[in-house]
Amino acid sequence: MLLQSLSLTLVASLAAANPISRRSAPPYSEGQAFTLVANVTDTSKAIFDPPINGWSLSGTRVGANLYTATLHAGAGAVFFVNGTGQDVSSASTSLASPPVDFGTGNYMPGGLQFGPAASNDREAYLSLNLGQFGTVGAGITPGLRGAYADLFIRFDAGTFVVCNETAPTYGRPQYPVRFEAAAVPDNCVAISLLAQCAPLPELHGVDEFNLRPLGAKCYDDVAAIDWSQY
Repeated sequence: MLLQSLSLTLVASLAAANPISRRSAPPYSEGQAFTLVANVTDTSKAIFDPPINGWSLSGTRVGANLYTATLHAGAGAVFFVNGTGQDVSSASTSLASPPVDFGTGNYMPGGLQFGPAASNDREAYLSLNLGQFGTVGAGITPGLRGAYADLFIRFDAGTFVVCNETAPTYGRPQYPVRFEAAAVPDNCVAISLLAQCAPLPELHGVDEFNLRPLGAKCYDDVAAIDWSQY
């Protein structure tokens, strides 16, 4: 009886120390489209003023229809996962943006492109160029790959980073987002890019561009997540 009593006491103390109400990850919904919101995972560097946590992925124009992927304080670019169920299983989906028309009647596709930097094959540059499709090998994580609704790219083991730089062309600070498979540079911090649910605009050129929108896991409001609970 004494042994049974001690066992029950131990179970009760463990339950009190590890309450069931504490979850391993915040709950998510499912949406047809989403924006990507930065969550700073390395808070040891105070190199941004103002802080960029909670900013959204968008594009900074660097040429005709060419946009570097950067963080902005305002609304972010809208994406959807493009592909089939089989593509999901093989991590062969892409992130597409609704095709746009600049008044010519001709729609242009867009999406998230990535590829190794010319000077460093362990670093991937991200872009949101118009007239180009999203690179195959990108999607939103939940399922077999992890518990968070965040962006993944099929590149190498590593992390997304945002860097504090001054754009030579415009002479003002900008915050490019890259993927680092090696050490995080001193002027950058590690981030994850969380999917926040957004309405999917009307899609044009679905057949022409072979668009196959898939639903994706996403958070209703990233700013409302209390990370101390996870």
